[in-house]
Amino acid sequence: MTLMVANFKPSQRAWLSVGAPILGLVLVIALGAAAVFVGFAQQQNRAFQQDSSRLVSNALNERGRALANTTLDYASWNDAYQHVTVRWDPTWIKNNYYSAVADGFVIFRKSQPSRYAWLSQSRQDQGSRLTLGLRRAAEALPNLTGLDAAPTAAGTVRHALTAIDDNLAIIAVAAIAPEDNAIRLEGRGDGGDYLASVKLLTPEDLAELGNTLSLGNLHFDTADAAPAGQELSLTLHDAAGVPIGVLRWNDQRPGDAALAAQLPPVVFGLLLVGALALILARALVMRHVASVS
Repeated sequence: MTLMVANFKPSQRAWLSVGAPILGLVLVIALGAAAVFVGFAQQQNRAFQQDSSRLVSNALNERGRALANTTLDYASWNDAYQHVTVRWDPTWIKNNYYSAVADGFVIFRKSQPSRYAWLSQSRQDQGSRLTLGLRRAAEALPNLTGLDAAPTAAGTVRHALTAIDDNLAIIAVAAIAPEDNAIRLEGRGDGGDYLASVKLLTPEDLAELGNTLSLGNLHFDTADAAPAGQELSLTLHDAAGVPIGVLRWNDQRPGDAALAAQLPPVVFGLLLVGALALILARALVMRHVASVS
């Protein structure tokens, strides 16, 4: 190689001595820019994974709190306490325990048969499966019997996730108790009544939630299998920490999209600048060689 360079003309040798470093510098800059863009794309992909998981978790938690607030309204109620716990009044209960928000209600006492069940019109076909699943999930709540001993009314209700008929479901359970905390605490521990409510998240509901969160193909799967293709997943647990299934949605990989859109023009621009630098360097070298000849 040294012999070949030695056979070049002085102008060619001068051009190689200047042009080669410039070309190498351009290539290094181009590779560095590509590495920066790739790293930024990966960072965006990871951020989407974390942010979308947080969005889904927050959305489920918000719906759980909303259902808990509704359940508390039905449970922390003097009339309910009088007509359910003090004196069982089925007519009053039937006329008051229905909702446009919840899909079902169950009134029960710990380790006893359910005392009352109601299902919305749209859930009538699921019948006993839904009420039985709600009852089981409600009784599985840790420290269920301690709800009526909470110092404030807000502490007498709890919400959780469960799976019923392969559907994701939000449940809320509250102790039926007087509105006055002092009266409630005086009578705690007497084997009182509990109100459990449920809201099913059907595939249609989850698809709507996914559209709201800008997440494609949001769906629930009771089988904890590996995500198919470019999917993200979030394992869900019930109140006792037992896995109940997995929420999945499309991994949009926004970093890859940004990389595909921005990297080519940037690299092209760097190469163009390098080419112009080479042309300018060649012109300067040729002028210098001509001046010393």
